[in-house]
Amino acid sequence: MDYPQALAFLDRHINLEARAGRIEGLSLDAMQRLLDVLGNPERAFKSIHITGTNGKGSVARLSSALLVESGLAVGTYVSPHLERINERLLWNLEPISDDAFAQVISEIAELAPLAGVEPSYFELLTAAAFAWFAEVAVDVAVIEVGLLGRFDATNVIDADVAVITNIGQDHTDLQGDWRLAVAREKAGIIKPTSYVVLGETDPDLREVFAEAESLGMSAFGEDFDVTDARTAIGGQYIEVNTPASAYQELFIPLYGAHQVDNALIALVAVEAFFGRAIETDLVEAAFGSVLMPGRFEVVHRNPLVIIDGAHNPPGAAAAAATLDDQFDVGADGCWSWGCCRTAIPDRCSRHSTPRLPSS
Repeated sequence: MDYPQALAFLDRHINLEARAGRIEGLSLDAMQRLLDVLGNPERAFKSIHITGTNGKGSVARLSSALLVESGLAVGTYVSPHLERINERLLWNLEPISDDAFAQVISEIAELAPLAGVEPSYFELLTAAAFAWFAEVAVDVAVIEVGLLGRFDATNVIDADVAVITNIGQDHTDLQGDWRLAVAREKAGIIKPTSYVVLGETDPDLREVFAEAESLGMSAFGEDFDVTDARTAIGGQYIEVNTPASAYQELFIPLYGAHQVDNALIALVAVEAFFGRAIETDLVEAAFGSVLMPGRFEVVHRNPLVIIDGAHNPPGAAAAAATLDDQFDVGADGCWSWGCCRTAIPDRCSRHSTPRLPSS
């Protein structure tokens, strides 16, 4: 099949992403049977598995950038896509080509009937990602969970590093102790083979992840933390402490305190994968070049236009805080960055950077 036919094949299968929060009878059986007939491609590479209410995609891209800069061949699987489905399957942060996508979907379509199950859209796409990663021989795959964790189609891997970004309100009925219930589902990605990187700071939830059988755990606020973050032109300068090192004056071309946390979590995850600190110049190169479409992305200036994919209460709160803290049309004519709120007419007092004109 060609590329349009591959898309049509996927569209003929139920898309549980469109029904998130109303899924019953969750199981990994169909996914595992599908992978069995494909020869279990999920076993062909090491992996970093990422779950959490928000920040998964950002942590996946930041982690992948660090791994690519370290010289590894890296597969990245994220969801959803913004413009084209190819954005979900990446090799060294480059989307899969139309031809390669059509080829791998064709292979899945041919073999899937042998599994004796009717897989969902997401199961087929996840199987395609694993098959493609095995075919192009990635050294490591960075895999973003689609929904929750325990019964997500991606949870057929035994990850080397399991990352939990945070626990918040999304895909939940808010009944009972829903935060604890969500935490338990997300803890389901932790395997005995995994080292855990925990971004959630609520002490009432931390025990859920500590109780899971793993190789060990590093927790935000205890084992790693942000020591400084300053708004800069085009992003932020951050200083962080990790279990393996301390990093100063790292520039990230991203906005918002939440992205500072995401960058730190990604750095700790890659440290855990390698079992050591990462060279500072490598981190600077990786973070400095990362692109994050749709995550508080400035798409036009004068007038200032920003797009962001916030889709739940915590995400909306983070977007509002970022807009308030780092973007401002001030009376002094500084139209964008919060660091430029100054009475000095020509320069930002913090970074000594020439201001952009107000019109």
